[in-house]
Amino acid sequence: MNSTTAPPALADATSLLLSSTDVLDSMPDAVLIVAGAQSGGQILYVNNQAARMFAYPREELLAKSIDVLVPQSSRPAHIQQRREFERSPRLRTMGATRALRGRRKDGSEFPIDVLLSPSGHPSTPVTIAVVRDMTERKRLEDELLGARDLAIRANEVKSRFLAAASHDLRQPLQTIWNLHSMLSRSFKDTELAPQIELLEEAVRSMDQMLSALIDINRLERGAIQPVIRDFSLQDILPRLSSEFSYAASSKGIELAVERSNEQVRSDSMLLPVILRNLLGNAIKYTQHGIVKLCVRTLGEQLFIDIVDTGPGIAQDQLQFLFEAFYQIDNPNRDQSQGVGLGLSIVQTICRLLDHTVTIQSQIGQGSTFSVQLMRGIAVDAPLERILAPIAFSAPPPGNLTVLHIEDDPGIARSMAMLLSLEGYKIVGAASRDEAIERVAQGRLTPDLILCDFNLPMGFTGDAIVAEITLLLGHKPPTIILTGDIADQHVRKAMQVAERILPKPVDINLLLQTMSELLAQGTAGEVSSALVRDIGTERPLDSRSDPEFTTLLTASHLHILEDHPQTVYGVWPDFTLAYLNPAWFEFARRNGGEHAIPAGWSIGQSALDAVPECLREWYVALFASAFASEVPLPQEHAYECSSADLHRRFLMKVYPLQRAEMRGFVVINSLRFEVPHVKFDRLAMPPIMEAYVDEAGSIHSCANCRRVQSVSDPSIWHWVPEWIRRVPPNTRPSLCPACRGQYYRGDSRGLR
Repeated sequence: MNSTTAPPALADATSLLLSSTDVLDSMPDAVLIVAGAQSGGQILYVNNQAARMFAYPREELLAKSIDVLVPQSSRPAHIQQRREFERSPRLRTMGATRALRGRRKDGSEFPIDVLLSPSGHPSTPVTIAVVRDMTERKRLEDELLGARDLAIRANEVKSRFLAAASHDLRQPLQTIWNLHSMLSRSFKDTELAPQIELLEEAVRSMDQMLSALIDINRLERGAIQPVIRDFSLQDILPRLSSEFSYAASSKGIELAVERSNEQVRSDSMLLPVILRNLLGNAIKYTQHGIVKLCVRTLGEQLFIDIVDTGPGIAQDQLQFLFEAFYQIDNPNRDQSQGVGLGLSIVQTICRLLDHTVTIQSQIGQGSTFSVQLMRGIAVDAPLERILAPIAFSAPPPGNLTVLHIEDDPGIARSMAMLLSLEGYKIVGAASRDEAIERVAQGRLTPDLILCDFNLPMGFTGDAIVAEITLLLGHKPPTIILTGDIADQHVRKAMQVAERILPKPVDINLLLQTMSELLAQGTAGEVSSALVRDIGTERPLDSRSDPEFTTLLTASHLHILEDHPQTVYGVWPDFTLAYLNPAWFEFARRNGGEHAIPAGWSIGQSALDAVPECLREWYVALFASAFASEVPLPQEHAYECSSADLHRRFLMKVYPLQRAEMRGFVVINSLRFEVPHVKFDRLAMPPIMEAYVDEAGSIHSCANCRRVQSVSDPSIWHWVPEWIRRVPPNTRPSLCPACRGQYYRGDSRGLR
């Protein structure tokens, strides 16, 4: 190409560029030179690569607008952007933030990136456009994204499986553990004993592998969120000593866990996981001698050392120890030795907590694992109740009753048989309702509660133990067994349980724990120092009548404060006397905070918030709690749906009495919530004419919140918009279906 191919007016401005066409033609990318302002984007030069890329003869593109190389759908936006560039030219990369496409002569499109560089004289500016075909790169990106999405989906499937395994696979393992324990006791000192020991090793191996896989999965997907605070090592070390004493003694190894009141800054649930893995490893590989846990300090740093007299580790092996699935001296992948995830879990949690773990070891002299972390500041009292070492003697099991709450029939039967062989009296319950009935109607006062965490109808072990405590007036020692390893569930359970043991639980550890708790005796009342204001900025004295607080024991108050469901307390005349933090949280989530000052302030009548059509019924329900010689709790199921969710609650009324003082605690438990479409509840539009009667009122059911049709009063419709914003002329009443839940026949026949 020579200068005569450009329009004469631009020849001088482009002569320098066009004299370099040999250089431009040798470039690997497509290059076009486009005229500047007022030219309509005329193409002045096209190199060979550009001609091939857009499938045009070079001569055909010259003097045409650059717009012909842009897809028709993008052309209006491109013209506007070209004009903006002409007004303010600058070096610019296009395609980095949004996808660009080029158009070939045959109309086909392909992805491109473009670099624009202004050049030429200000009076006759030009733009050099360097265009790169991104087809191959886009194909590779799509393949990578597809592979990534496939990996994400596979990981999600794995996570869902392991989440299910956390509960569903642990349940049958617990039954096997129970049956094994019965067999080992029945055939002790017989020729079958060695075979039964093989069964124990197999089950223990399954348990360890399952636990390790679940733990590493949770760490990989970021499901574990640390809660860093200052606490005393004495809060966790005695428990570790208790947990591992049986494993050590069964091998003839001495276990020495140092008593230390040093304060540390860490997560009180994750730090024990680190130490459990290190102690378990030390005991597993130590054949004789001692395993010690020692504490030392250096300035602001604290070190926890796990020292063993095991075989030691070669120096060339140390760098691989913390890799997943790496094991020393296990080339044949003997599953009885685990799967090699313990130290990988330790390393991952240490990084999560900003701790450091190191190892020193010599062949034939043993190993020392050290966890380095920050020292903490002493606090007035721990947030959880941690037991100190127990040195009492347990009373004879034959005099003690254990309430076992478990919905899995296999576990329930095998555990009952096993504990009966140990001399305990077992009372079983498969659900929350059965457990409450045993205590309330059967006059049961258990010496210890052994409870699963996840139970039917959405109830959890911590909530059921809280209800039993209210019924008894004190809290029996409690052990919660759970296959659910979610952190938030463990934290909830710690509010009511002295011990939390994961399923499948080692029966020897369970029996030892039961013996220790029973030797200590009834947990009784919790120190008022442990009652803390959670989940709300409102202090206790702003949401509780001081006199009502004295009606509650410290144990009651602690449970109600931490209860996940909404709780309120009233005097016999229905004066509001107490609201727990969860009550305010529920109001906040459902947009009901504005109603708190108007109808739910301490000292107001709770009946003010009850529709007039239901007040008589509520008064009768509460009165019936004290109707018999022994006060009995009352309950009632009701609907309280939102605009989007069908929700059903269970209201439980607990009578309280201390000397001549009486009152009530009411717990409202959410039984289930599902979208309204599941109940075939058809949403209707908020048309006033269809529901406003001659008096100008809309009649809404106080229970199901449907509104009465004017054209046919027997029909009640669901109008979600009026749930979100109740019309000012709404009058509460009861639809025929809901009236039957409260009254028999007329309004005077209370159910």
